[in-house]
Amino acid sequence: MLNLAIFISGRIKFYNKCLIPIIQHLKSQKKYNIRIFFSINTNEMCNEIIDYFKDEIGYYEFKPFFYEKDWVENRLKNHRKYLGSYNQLSCFYNDLNNFNLIEKYEKDNNIEFDIICKLRSDIIFRNLNQVNFHKDDSKELILNNINLSCRISAFNLSPPLMSDAICFGNKNSMKIYCNTYNFIKNMDIKLNGLYNRTFEPYLNESLYNCLIYGDGLKNLIPDISPYTREEFIDIFNHKYSEQDKKFIRKDYDWKYSIIRGDDRIKDYVPPKNVIINNEKYIWKARWTGLVHENHINETNSFI
Repeated sequence: MLNLAIFISGRIKFYNKCLIPIIQHLKSQKKYNIRIFFSINTNEMCNEIIDYFKDEIGYYEFKPFFYEKDWVENRLKNHRKYLGSYNQLSCFYNDLNNFNLIEKYEKDNNIEFDIICKLRSDIIFRNLNQVNFHKDDSKELILNNINLSCRISAFNLSPPLMSDAICFGNKNSMKIYCNTYNFIKNMDIKLNGLYNRTFEPYLNESLYNCLIYGDGLKNLIPDISPYTREEFIDIFNHKYSEQDKKFIRKDYDWKYSIIRGDDRIKDYVPPKNVIINNEKYIWKARWTGLVHENHINETNSFI
């Protein structure tokens, strides 16, 4: 039996329609010892989920996310009026927190996971028989990437290199994947509070440890990418040199859809108005983040 850790980050919508069939499928294969980990952005304990997965549950945390103190301090120190992409920060914070929960579970229970998988709870696979995990060599840094459709592109290439919806690998590989939150915080310091991205660009710039998406505006973010467009295309097409590759990306075409819309389990709604240092910040839905009240009508987020 392979020890398989599956973690769910940030939100738990549609778990009954999506996650349950996946877990049932994996259990029917009788190949895996499954443990599920949850780090969910919510102010309510989801007891029904804990009860349903009582035989597979590992560790879990259900608590609301907010911009961390050092993140806010860096933005304010640089006189930024936008506090950043809340939903994206929450996602990658919970990835990292889940990885920490998995490591704690291993230590507490004297177990080592052969496979660690990030999985959204709102994914429906068109053919569940395609969903099959394997164990990689523990000495290899391999990220098994499930292709996704996305309009985000770098150098006009799409889809992005690595999926933020589902990915699996060994512990060392997934440690790199789950370190995106720390990368974002460090890069925001380096760029004086201007590091604003959506999900896939944050993840892929972290994995390749460089800026590859630009800022799309007026070169406010310096060009510090070590790659030319041609070199990036080689990376996109798996043409690595042995000296440069940080990890091996293996692509799988498991067809899936993400369910959209309302569910009886609601997403956590962060505060719409917050006072920080006697200044008022207001939620701006288009940017999914808090903006200083005097700048709420700005048209770009590099402020």
